[in-house]
Amino acid sequence: MWGDFWVFWYNLHGDTLKTVSGGNHSGCMTISEAGDSLYVAAFWQTEDGAGNDVSAREIFGDYYDIFMNMHSNESVREAVRREQLSEYVQQHNLNVHYYQDYGWEAKKLEF
Repeated sequence: MWGDFWVFWYNLHGDTLKTVSGGNHSGCMTISEAGDSLYVAAFWQTEDGAGNDVSAREIFGDYYDIFMNMHSNESVREAVRREQLSEYVQQHNLNVHYYQDYGWEAKKLEF
C-alpha cells in the first residue's frame, strides 16, 4: 500500500484539539494477514532531506506523479485531515468543535 501517511498528536483544551506534534511518513507498506488480523509486515519510507526525491521515485515508481500531486497539495491534505478528525470526534462522541496548530487560528470541524 503506497501512501503519504500523516501522524498527529493532540491535547484536548475545552472544545479544541490542539496539535502537540506531527509529521508524515511517505512510502510503501506491505500488509500481511495473521488469522483475522492485518499487520504491517514491512515499510519502505522515503528519505528525509536531499535523498527524498530519489527515494520517492524509487518507492512510488509509476505512481510518483500521483504521490507528488497529493504530497505537495496542502489544501487536499488539510481537507482530508479535517474530515478524518470530524469522523473521529463523532465516533467517540467528543465535545470537540475545533482543531488548532500552534501559532495558527483554530479551524472549525465540519459535521
